[in-house]
Amino acid sequence: MGTEGRMAIDASRHEVASAGESGAPGLSNEDLRQMLDNVGDVVMLQSADRRILYVSPSVTGIFGWTPDQMVGHSPTEFWHPEDLASSSLMRQRVMAGDVTRLRGRAKCADGTYLWVEVTGQPVKSAAGEVVAGVSITRDIHLQMQMEQSLAESERHYRMLADHAADVVFQTDMDGRATWVSANVVHALDRSPEDLLGTALLDLVHPDDVVACAAPRRAVHDLHAAAGFSVEFLARFRNRSGDYRWMSGSSTVVVSDDGGHRHIVTGVRDVNDLVRAREAIEASESRFRLLAENASDIVIEVSSDGTLVWVSPSVTRLLGWSTDELIGTRPWHLVHPEDVEAAAQSFAESSLGGREPSPLDVRFRSKDGSFVWMSSTAQRTDAGTFVVSFRRVEERVRAQRALTDSEDRFRLLAENSLDLVFSLDVTAIIQWVSPSSLAMLGYEPEELVGEHGAILLNPTDLPILLDAATLAREGEPATCRVRLRTKAGGDRWVQATPRLLCDHDGTVIGGVVGVRDIDDEVHIREALEHAVDFDELTGLAKRSVALARIQEAVDARGSSDWALLCLGVNGLTSVNQAYTYAAGDEVLRVVARRLAEAAGTDDRVARIAGDEFAIILGDVVSATDAATSAQRILDAVRGPLSVGTNRIHVSACIGIAVAHGQSAEFLLRDATAAMRQAALKGPDRWEFLDGNVGAQTRHSLDILNSLSDALRDSRVVPWFMPITDMADGKVVGYEALARWVDETGAVHAPDEFLPVAEKAPIILDIDRAVLSKGLDALVRLPSTVTMAVNVSAVTLVNGNLVERVRAEIDRCGVDPGRLHLEVTETALFHVTEDVKATMSVIAGMGVEWWVDDFGTGYSSISHLRDLPITGMKLDRSFTAGVTTDDSNSARLAQGLVGLADGLGLCTIAEGVETPEQALLLRQQGWQRGQGWLYGKPMSSIGR
Repeated sequence: MGTEGRMAIDASRHEVASAGESGAPGLSNEDLRQMLDNVGDVVMLQSADRRILYVSPSVTGIFGWTPDQMVGHSPTEFWHPEDLASSSLMRQRVMAGDVTRLRGRAKCADGTYLWVEVTGQPVKSAAGEVVAGVSITRDIHLQMQMEQSLAESERHYRMLADHAADVVFQTDMDGRATWVSANVVHALDRSPEDLLGTALLDLVHPDDVVACAAPRRAVHDLHAAAGFSVEFLARFRNRSGDYRWMSGSSTVVVSDDGGHRHIVTGVRDVNDLVRAREAIEASESRFRLLAENASDIVIEVSSDGTLVWVSPSVTRLLGWSTDELIGTRPWHLVHPEDVEAAAQSFAESSLGGREPSPLDVRFRSKDGSFVWMSSTAQRTDAGTFVVSFRRVEERVRAQRALTDSEDRFRLLAENSLDLVFSLDVTAIIQWVSPSSLAMLGYEPEELVGEHGAILLNPTDLPILLDAATLAREGEPATCRVRLRTKAGGDRWVQATPRLLCDHDGTVIGGVVGVRDIDDEVHIREALEHAVDFDELTGLAKRSVALARIQEAVDARGSSDWALLCLGVNGLTSVNQAYTYAAGDEVLRVVARRLAEAAGTDDRVARIAGDEFAIILGDVVSATDAATSAQRILDAVRGPLSVGTNRIHVSACIGIAVAHGQSAEFLLRDATAAMRQAALKGPDRWEFLDGNVGAQTRHSLDILNSLSDALRDSRVVPWFMPITDMADGKVVGYEALARWVDETGAVHAPDEFLPVAEKAPIILDIDRAVLSKGLDALVRLPSTVTMAVNVSAVTLVNGNLVERVRAEIDRCGVDPGRLHLEVTETALFHVTEDVKATMSVIAGMGVEWWVDDFGTGYSSISHLRDLPITGMKLDRSFTAGVTTDDSNSARLAQGLVGLADGLGLCTIAEGVETPEQALLLRQQGWQRGQGWLYGKPMSSIGR
């Protein structure tokens, strides 16, 4: 400490000493010091600037500090941090002249803290100014620990009381509440604060006050010792005014000195238990009253089998009095034949845990007669048995009558020739009459437990379900279905389903009655077949044929089909020469051959003695009809053996192509055509219209000749040059089909292609021209191209991708030198498959050109959407460009402009004069083809 600090302390001491001298006359400073040094509490003198001037030696014994360690320091160094604010406030009050007391924690020399009580007072100078402060510090650490422990215990127990399930009241000697646990809110809907000061007995029902007042009376009578306790059951009032039953206990609590007494009362809510007990007591009383007055008989039997109670109704029902039966055993009342069953039921009820089952037994009345009673025995918790009896005379008689009736009807069902099924709601067979063996080959036990559907032909299931629906609606329900036999066949039956319901009307199953009608059905079918079908040939008769023809008329109209009428030649001669049996055999053989040629017998009918009708499908032209007629004639024609005789069969056919006529008119036309054919000789076919017949025959002749020509490689390409209109050089050739007949004459495409394009033979022609055209291309310079025409049929059905790829690979030519031309008409119906075919081939490098553009009315979008490389102007426009037909010139100009806009190459066909070539070249057409540049030639490149 510095000199300046010591001088301040000495001055303060002097002022204190002066104050002491003035305040305590007769005492010297030394006397005062000795007195302070021997005080048990700690005396401390503090200066005005908060410095310790003096500390009594007792500080060492209490806090472990020596006075020298504290003198000169600030008192704040020796207070707990949490008590600094309080000590600062105390010093302010002392320096203001007030005496102040403080409790806090002072720091010991070992670092611990002690609870102390400090009393501070000011020290004043002679002038009355506060110059210092004196404090007396007393150790209260042990006292504070005891107070805290007591407070903690009180808080703990109050918390336990507040959280206990019971409500706890503490009352004074006058019975008024001084404390109430918090859970009174849940028990009585009141807050503890609302009840403080309230007399506890004011909450109790008036009838229960006496029971709750015993502890209070004991306190007032001064004879109740500590721990005196009284239990009670009383009703306490809640906030709404209702009362709840509480079970409680009041205990007298006396203080240690015996001067203070109060009562602690704990109550528990038992309202539900009390109400339940009251309900049980009321229920017992009510049920006993019911038992005593019930129309049924109720008895109670002890565990040793003795009657201990009998309801009074036994007198009315059986004539016995209750006194006559109590104490006896009930077995003497049971019919001897029913004793064993009753004993078994009684034994089962004694096992417990089972639902009691009623048992019908006969009980003897007092007059000796027996009465049917339904009994139910049940074991009680007390070990006795309660048995109830109800008179069931009428029910038993009705049940026996029903059983007899069931036995009678079961006997009838079992011996009936018809079949009866009983099924549950899931269609599982529950019972089958024995006739199942004779009708279906199944023993009844083989079918019980199976689903009814196993016996039903699946096709007939909807029919039976419809009948069942009608039966459910109360309507008559009979249907004809097929049941499967054990051998695997079908048997026609007439089934009548009926619902099976219980007494409440609930459907519990069904009964199906079945009558065998298999023979009836087959006889009826045979009769119907005889009416509609020819017995000799098995084919449909005229009426059925007309119905089928009319059906075709209604379904197809006038497209894709035709009607043939076939007559057998010379049948009358066969009958006369060889007998009618031989003629019948001829008709049977012809019918069989016709059905095989037509592909199915439902397209063939016998319409008269030696006449047959054949419906043709998939016919698109008269040529198709004629081709089919010739094929059928070839199938029918030929020898057959009848006994030892060999007969040659021939026929003639009349053709009627559908044009919307009725069936009768079509058959008339075909028959008339057949008679025309017969007049011209055997093995012929004819149309009713002679012109149609002649044209068709010419077409067939062409097709037959073309077929031979293809076989002999006489369908060949001729080559027409394609020239660059700018310099006149040949840049390519178009392969044009030519037919060389057997005489060596060469036929142009116009003579045979229109016929070929309506028949599959066009595919062979396209393949032949493509193959021979590429063979010629191999011999030409690499800058020259070859154009080959592709028909609409080949484009759709000719496996064109595989054919083109195979031919290019075979010849080894550059795919870009091959141009495939399709007419604008062929693009009229472009499918996704056609688009895919053209795209794949274009991907190989082959170019697609549109031929005869401007004549087919196709969409310009085809030029945009399809992989088209070039366009050819039809010869009809070329012929008109130099004439007065200005439209042709303008159209040619417009088409070349369209091609330029789409980036297409162009060729003008049919160029025959220099004037045409000049004008077309000026319009922008790039290449020309026509007689001006060269006619088709049979060979090139040699």
